[in-house]
Amino acid sequence: MDRATFFKHFDLLADQADALAKMRGLVLELAVRGQLVEHNSKDELASKLLEKIKTEKREFLRANKFKEAEALPQIHANEAPFMCPSSWEWVRLGSISNRIHYGYTASADHSQRDVRLLRITDIQNNHVNWETVPGCQISAQEVAKYALHDNDILIARTGGTIGKTFLVANVAVKAVFASYLIRVIPSSQISAPYLKLFLESRCYWQQLLAKSAGTGQPNVNGEALSGLCISLPPLAEQRRIVAKVDELMTLCDELAVRQQAQHDAATQFQRSALHHLVAARDQATFATGLHRVSDHFHWLHDSPDSIAQLRQTILQLAVQGRLGTQDRKDEPAKKLIEQARAQWPERKVSERQNWKPEDPPCELPAGWEWTCLDVLGNTNPRNDADEKMEVAFTPMKFISAEFGRPAAFEIRPWGEVKKGFTHFANNDVVLAKITPCFENGKSAVMRGLKNGIGAGTTELHVFRRYDDCVLPDYVLLFFKTSHFIETGVPRMTGSAGQKRVSWEYFANSPFPLPPMAEQKRIVARVQELMQQCDVLESQLTDSRALGTQLLDSTIHHLFTVNQEQPDLVSGSGRSKK
Repeated sequence: MDRATFFKHFDLLADQADALAKMRGLVLELAVRGQLVEHNSKDELASKLLEKIKTEKREFLRANKFKEAEALPQIHANEAPFMCPSSWEWVRLGSISNRIHYGYTASADHSQRDVRLLRITDIQNNHVNWETVPGCQISAQEVAKYALHDNDILIARTGGTIGKTFLVANVAVKAVFASYLIRVIPSSQISAPYLKLFLESRCYWQQLLAKSAGTGQPNVNGEALSGLCISLPPLAEQRRIVAKVDELMTLCDELAVRQQAQHDAATQFQRSALHHLVAARDQATFATGLHRVSDHFHWLHDSPDSIAQLRQTILQLAVQGRLGTQDRKDEPAKKLIEQARAQWPERKVSERQNWKPEDPPCELPAGWEWTCLDVLGNTNPRNDADEKMEVAFTPMKFISAEFGRPAAFEIRPWGEVKKGFTHFANNDVVLAKITPCFENGKSAVMRGLKNGIGAGTTELHVFRRYDDCVLPDYVLLFFKTSHFIETGVPRMTGSAGQKRVSWEYFANSPFPLPPMAEQKRIVARVQELMQQCDVLESQLTDSRALGTQLLDSTIHHLFTVNQEQPDLVSGSGRSKK
């Protein structure tokens, strides 16, 4: 695919993963390689431009009484990063700059407003909000030395922002620059915006990182910057390149806005469709919502976020009895509650005998019952065992947020963990009660425990069922529903950093109990659908990876084809290094 074809399908390729970022990089690379705009034989050669730059630099140094630096070494053929067009020249940054020097050392003072001190942190996305830039104490003599002017280029020289650049333009305040910045004063014979876009290209970053490698704290000095290799076009072509880059970057911006709008619309439609499905109060409304989701399934679920939303919908529909049909032959859930009551300790008989939810979240199918976990089991179980017996110990980090993934555990003597920890046994269901673990859905059915019991962090609620009145996996999917989590978050207690889900919410939240036979069908169906979600997610990942490979291959082709003919855009000129 050639460049013309690539840009013809610019919009189509932009839909691939990370495509816009890669396209912006491609535009810059084509620009600095001389492959973005046509060359004009009437343009004054870059070699002629260099003579003017040398003359200007001598006059600048003489006028400002700066010592003339030693001549920079010539760029040999094997040092040039790539071949550039015949009308261009490879030059060093120091050769086309009147001066490269460090900034002013001073403390920022927000009470000072006469002279601002521009710092690395004030530069965000190639923009400076001068109203928030602090001032500093500085003499008039130092202001003259460090004052910023239009077309100055600032480069961060250390830390995580190393190499970040800023082109000074239209500064409405008097300002100097701080010591962690290096100023490049380009010759007026070149286009500062062209130099700025070169300093954002891959060619620049490869050189910069190579010069700063091998140090504990990444940094680059003025000498290293001065030696950077820059591909320099004729001045008229520099201006055409800047104009074309601005045009294509604007196109990228428009595509980004459109993509975000499309994404927002798709997300809103998806959430709306799934919400109406879950919130349906009768079977007719539910059937309409299900039909809507089915008709637009592939459009609704074309991103990892949408699959996560689909998983949540599956869980929510499961506890509403809408994943399958009910069977009249099933023993009703009322019998399971009676079975649990028969095992209540004496104190619970008086406390729970007439418990009913105040505001049930939805209407349940025939044969189901609203109840709560404290009716169905022990919500604060304790274990008893020999102190030397080996048992399971499960820290919070071993509990997954994913449905169906078992918790891992360590082996410890019971004597070490019986005090100061939460107790659990095989088939108990644990729920993280502390933020952000609760919001993330950390919960699990405990299985395969050493000697059948274990202990873990006190930041767990534990549910131990009475005999077989409820399936642990059904309780687990209830814990992972968005309704249970989202309803619980506002009711958490404690300080902002240490909020917890109360025992009251955990034990007394309305719990939809199906017949035992239906619980088994629901759990099996959820597991089946979650596996299908895994397949769908894998297919999406593979599809996106394929699109990324296609885009990367196209970009690589554009960089490698016709490297011996960099004048290919106009079909004129000769290649050279």
